[in-house]
Amino acid sequence: MANTMGRVRAANPVVDTMIKALRLGLEFLFKKSLAQTPVVNANQAVATMRVGTREATLLDRLGHQTSIGGIEAVARIPKDFSRDLQANGLTDALDAPNQMPAARRLGFVLEALCLPRLATVVGKWLAARRRLVHPLEAAPVRAATTTLTSDRWSIAYTAQQKATLKEMA
Repeated sequence: MANTMGRVRAANPVVDTMIKALRLGLEFLFKKSLAQTPVVNANQAVATMRVGTREATLLDRLGHQTSIGGIEAVARIPKDFSRDLQANGLTDALDAPNQMPAARRLGFVLEALCLPRLATVVGKWLAARRRLVHPLEAAPVRAATTTLTSDRWSIAYTAQQKATLKEMA
């Protein structure tokens, strides 16, 4: 039995997990271009919900990578769900506003994870767009760290970041 604020309750693994999650904290993010985000209808037990597509969610995670554990945490998504990611869904998600930095990062990650089918989709989408170099991770790189640049993706990265992604492939 656990004692919570002076009351005794039976141990419940689900409740205990929820309490731990709440202690870690939840962060809600506001998306300015929500209306342009591709969505699907997900049938739930009680009602149908409109949710962002897998591809749109992946791009959103790239935009907020520092909040969710860095580029490694984001890279697990396409690695684990590459069969479920669709080329047309990826193009639709890329067409939403302000996706250029996320698109470059995604192309670099997909290529490093040996997912050429999806990397090609991103590469074609980027081909007609202006090339500015973006860092792979939004978090600043230590000054003493040497950065490399991918000409294909216009992404600045470190040798350690590339090695970590190669290990995941």
